[in-house]
Amino acid sequence: LKLMEWGSTALIGGFLLIEGTRNLAAMPDGAINLIVWLAAVAVTDLLYVPLWGTTLAMSFPILLAAAMLFPPTVAGLLALLGTTDQRELRRQIPIGRSLFNRSQIALSVLAGSFLFHGLGAELDNWPWVLPAALLVLIADSAVNFLSLIGGWRAAGMSSIRHGAVRIFGPEPLSFILTYVGFGLTAVPLAIVYEAVGAWGLLAFVIPVLLGHQAFVQSERFHQMYGAVSV
Repeated sequence: LKLMEWGSTALIGGFLLIEGTRNLAAMPDGAINLIVWLAAVAVTDLLYVPLWGTTLAMSFPILLAAAMLFPPTVAGLLALLGTTDQRELRRQIPIGRSLFNRSQIALSVLAGSFLFHGLGAELDNWPWVLPAALLVLIADSAVNFLSLIGGWRAAGMSSIRHGAVRIFGPEPLSFILTYVGFGLTAVPLAIVYEAVGAWGLLAFVIPVLLGHQAFVQSERFHQMYGAVSV
């Protein structure tokens, strides 16, 4: 398991650090943009929400927006460097697992970005950008979920079905609808960022924070309702 963690981290991380940095250097104000996006991802990533037995990262639409706005290797580099886990700060997971998790999220964003740009999708091509964004979301999620299940299987998880339950929780339809709806907010974020720059990203962080509170309250109500029903 450790060999898989360190091996995949070295391959994915090394590729993104080399190619992502090279592509970033060719972008106007690339370093400044990277810092702004890194801050947004890091802050929102700390606001994960326990949802129906699993978790929802609030940085999800921000990383999807980056996948649509930037070259794939730059978006992947952003995910690699910006992704944060509260367990890292609490030293609840080893460094190898932490880097592996980052590299898998970066790989997911890289795959989604390659698909979006490979389709020739344009943010200003409304409403056709929505199906393209949905495909990006599916590609990103598929790579992420398969990586998770693969890692769990390597660690001795009993079955793929158990992994699916661990990801989607006891109410998979509710989780999927929430996940897709939340993820597609990446489209207006990307459009606003294209129009006004970093201020658009800052403005989007505020509704993400409000959304976090709404998700938290919804989960609390769900738990209370379940307790009353029992």
